[in-house]
Amino acid sequence: MFLKKTRAHLCVTAIAISMSLHASETEAAKLASPALQPIKTLKGHEDYTMAITFSPTGDRMLSIDERGVLIVWRTKDWKQERSFKIGEQGTSVCIAISNNGKYVAVCHEVYQVGKARVWDLSNGKPLGPPAGFVGYFHTLKVSNDGHTATAYHYKPDEILDKPAHAKRKLTFDAIKGKTTIRPVPEKEKTMATVGRRDDWLAKTPSGGKSPLTDKDRDRIKHSENVSTVHPSHRLYAVSDWNNAKVYPSGADKPLMTINSKEGYAWPWGMAFSNDERFFAVEDRTTHNIEVFRVK
Repeated sequence: MFLKKTRAHLCVTAIAISMSLHASETEAAKLASPALQPIKTLKGHEDYTMAITFSPTGDRMLSIDERGVLIVWRTKDWKQERSFKIGEQGTSVCIAISNNGKYVAVCHEVYQVGKARVWDLSNGKPLGPPAGFVGYFHTLKVSNDGHTATAYHYKPDEILDKPAHAKRKLTFDAIKGKTTIRPVPEKEKTMATVGRRDDWLAKTPSGGKSPLTDKDRDRIKHSENVSTVHPSHRLYAVSDWNNAKVYPSGADKPLMTINSKEGYAWPWGMAFSNDERFFAVEDRTTHNIEVFRVK
């Protein structure tokens, strides 16, 4: 009788432990796998989105597609504020908004032949003719008056597996449409880092030392497609042929994985908002932009 009671007690205990472990695993899975439903689907582009960026204040998001159509979105309601065609197309495109949110610089390149131009966001008109250059570029910036844009410049043989530094800085006169090329100033050399991925560590965080670990850097450098790093370096995203993954710096597992079954095969355009709340990524199957909440 005693053995039967003991066995029964052990059996009940084992079942209770199993149920407890299963519940714990379920709760852990919930925490480890946040809902990946986008908070908003943005429709408007009819071709691949080549670049996405948020304004410094986070009140607007800009996206540009392969046909040269640029759309300005209000992040408070995710409605289109303005849409206009810049008249240029490129396989490599970068956009940058001035700190005051009044101007956008658009830089594009096809087979190392590039052009840069600044547009007034209030009326959708360019400030002047395009300024040309030959080679590759990254880290585009535009002044608050819209008169000047800058980017770091490098050639194909200067793209190495190990981080290298761009040797030249492009300065575009947005009014006259002229380009000046000079050596990168000594104080900016840490910002002019280039790697095998598109400007994957081009911006040094304002706080100084980057929180990215060697594992993070290796993951970014060897991503199969595109990578993007938040200005703080606390978050980054990498994509391959099937999905996009968002990682906090120093993490072994992604914070979120956006799978290809949801339509995100080979995403190109993607970006974080400066306040780290949103992550926007293109859906290559529909040309829509999906916005996810990160925090």
